[in-house]
This record gives sequence, structure tokens and C-alpha cells, in this order.
Amino acid sequence: MLHFLLKAADDYLTDRDAMDAALIFETESDLEQGLYTLIGNSIVRILVVHLGEADALDRLAKMRPAPNYFVAYGSTDTMKTVYQYMNMKNILLDTSQKVVKS
Repeated sequence: MLHFLLKAADDYLTDRDAMDAALIFETESDLEQGLYTLIGNSIVRILVVHLGEADALDRLAKMRPAPNYFVAYGSTDTMKTVYQYMNMKNILLDTSQKVVKS
């Protein structure tokens, strides 16, 4: 399932001439699989965030310049938490930034 989401996200980002994206993973195994899938297959510059790290979302909120796109993968409850946090920190002000969740 993750492979198909990443392929769709990469196609979407490539079609929009995206230069970068933040990929947010709930588990370390998803993170590793995501990296394996994207390295060598994507031209988009990526930043990978693992939610198992206590300050992962804080680091993402402080990043400058902020990524143009966000791709998140995890359980529904985790993605709700990520979305609420990002919305609270005003990371999603620009409507061109997308959150893709599964």
C-alpha cells in the first residue's frame, strides 16, 4: 500500500514541478520502506520525518524555508494529530500545500 501512495505522490509532485516535499511517517519501518522506494526513483528533494522522534513536528514547523508540499502516511488518528498540529502552527496557510493521508 505504501509503495502505491508514494508512487502517486511522486507523480503528483512531479506533474506540479515540485522541488521539495516533506514526507511524514508514523513508523520506522514505513520510513525505511519509503526511503527505499523513493531513492533512485524520484527527482523531488525530500525531507523525511519520523513521528517516533519526540520533536519531529516541532523541527518541521521551524524549518525554513518550509517544504512546498507535505505527504503523510500513517493511521487515521495519527494523521488527524499531524494535521491539527500543522494547522495550529500555521504551516498549512498556503493552499498549494497538500496533506495526503491514507
